[in-house]
Amino acid sequence: MLHLTTHSDKHKLAGFQSLNTSTLSNEFCIKMMKKTDISIICQQCYAALMQKRYKNLDLAISKNGPLLSEGPLPIRYIPVINARAFRFHSLGELINLQHLENYATIASYNPNTFFTLWTKRKDIVNAYFKAGNIKPDNLSFIYSSSVIGKIEKLPEHFDKVFTAHFKNTNDNINCHSKCIDCMACYSKNDVIYINEIKK
Repeated sequence: MLHLTTHSDKHKLAGFQSLNTSTLSNEFCIKMMKKTDISIICQQCYAALMQKRYKNLDLAISKNGPLLSEGPLPIRYIPVINARAFRFHSLGELINLQHLENYATIASYNPNTFFTLWTKRKDIVNAYFKAGNIKPDNLSFIYSSSVIGKIEKLPEHFDKVFTAHFKNTNDNINCHSKCIDCMACYSKNDVIYINEIKK
């Protein structure tokens, strides 16, 4: 079975659950974490630090990756989500096209929940549409900017862009509260560029 992470009341994602995969075994993440430029957000990966610190978390989400990426998810493994909104990847990154297709399947089987996916993998998202797939109406793709403080143009097929900034930024910071009190990322709205001070 897939492991769903329930976030504590002290966490930014309090009130949410998320479905995560390991950054420590993801080839894309490993490559990005090895970059030496400190402005690359992955070079300061908090997910990797959490996995190393909390072994039970690491063990739980490490099992999700193979289930999601090695073949179509069996119906018996598709979780029933009883929530207004749900996050794909508060930790982790897409592994391959199958991974994304399984996320879309989960969204399709839970039409009353709004799902958001944070990813840097434009290549996988493009391949998803090139293969003729249609994104469920209750699934939003949020492009996660790789460079701290650099707001990238909204990529094709994405709904929003999320960018972390250093504290001395002058950019329009509009992410500064618990997600459940804002919901800009977790609903259909006119907000496209989301900016947060890096923690």
